[in-house]
Amino acid sequence: MTKETNSQPSEDSQRLDIRNLRKVLLPTLVCIALFSLKCKDAGVQPPDNTFVLTVNDASCTEIYLNLKIGTGITSRMVILKRDTITLFTKTIDATETTITDTSLLPGHTYNYIASLSDGVNAHTQATTMDTTSHAWTFTTTLLGDGSGSSTLYDVAIVGDTIWAVGEIFSGGKTYNYAIWNGNAWILGVTSDTGYGYGALYCIYAFAPNDIWVGSSILEHWDGTKWTFYGSTRGYQNAFAIRKIWGTSSSNSYFVGDGGNIRYYNGSSWTKIESGMSTTIQDVYGSIDSQTGKRNILCAVSAAYSSTGSEILSIDENNNASTVPWVSNRSAYSVWFRNISRVFACGSGVLSRGPDLRWKEIAGTTVMNAFTNHIRGQGNNDIVVVSDFGDIAHFNGIDFQLFPNVTSALGSPELFSCDMKNNTIIAVGFTSSYAVIAVGKR
Repeated sequence: MTKETNSQPSEDSQRLDIRNLRKVLLPTLVCIALFSLKCKDAGVQPPDNTFVLTVNDASCTEIYLNLKIGTGITSRMVILKRDTITLFTKTIDATETTITDTSLLPGHTYNYIASLSDGVNAHTQATTMDTTSHAWTFTTTLLGDGSGSSTLYDVAIVGDTIWAVGEIFSGGKTYNYAIWNGNAWILGVTSDTGYGYGALYCIYAFAPNDIWVGSSILEHWDGTKWTFYGSTRGYQNAFAIRKIWGTSSSNSYFVGDGGNIRYYNGSSWTKIESGMSTTIQDVYGSIDSQTGKRNILCAVSAAYSSTGSEILSIDENNNASTVPWVSNRSAYSVWFRNISRVFACGSGVLSRGPDLRWKEIAGTTVMNAFTNHIRGQGNNDIVVVSDFGDIAHFNGIDFQLFPNVTSALGSPELFSCDMKNNTIIAVGFTSSYAVIAVGKR
């Protein structure tokens, strides 16, 4: 007799098989569900219903607003109000628009509201800058003994001292810089092995022990000695250096004659192709405090001529390109705190805001002479110098001239200026003497 064996699985083994099946099927089902959702949504983007009003920039009399309207918004008719005043009612097709509100009061807060016809609103608030004081008192100094054409071409406020560079003839000797030590002007000469003397055209200082000076040569002061940077040290194809700017001695730009630009990284030199043969008269840059991006602009112009004048921009990769400039205007110097508002001079004084339009803020009725240099420490605190000894301070609204300086120096030609806190320095020449004007506020 044969005994039959029960082939049905036990209850425990059935439970184990179900658990294993769950382990396999559950992840598979989840993946199928996710894939199904992705397939369902593929190619279908939610509508962009962005409607945002923000502040781009503000001066003493202007506020620049940025309005963003998403492509998903069909009603494009926008009503913009400042406080209770309707500024405009119009259709805006662009997704991003810069709006300029002008003729405002300095140091005043305004409320803005943009509205669509379907009742959607966007709000923002902006405060204009206040003006700064014009109350500057100037003292003047003549350097040299009249035996030669003493001239100062550039100046820098370095800590508690002032450095002015150029060419000074005094007592049968020739000097190329002067330092104000707090009590007197001390004349000096840069020197290094194989080099004795040369007139200096420009100076840029990172610290009292980190200073660059240049002309057809380039030298560096480390607080103890001068180091000469010539062709034997990697500075090839030398040219007359007109201005210097940088964030450190390992990140510096040198510009000058023949459209030349050189970049120095602390160990090697790179030539930046400007596409220009005209002299680059000035270079200035800033670092955006929010993005950390470096912005650099150059003023290109032949001496006292608008022919070939341009504004150059140097990008993060050290590529140079032109930016829109005003035709028949000389671009001799440029300055800005933030790239959203740029100031330039040469033929008058001009300003460019976030709308990228150049506007003249000082013409011949303010400074009836060629403007040589512009520097500042805020959009409402700027100094400009010119031929015939004009020194003008911009407080955010208007310019103040100081004719007592001009008359005291006999209508000098002022080439450069610098500004720090409540000090203004302007340098140049008159007759056979180098001149320095120091303003205190």
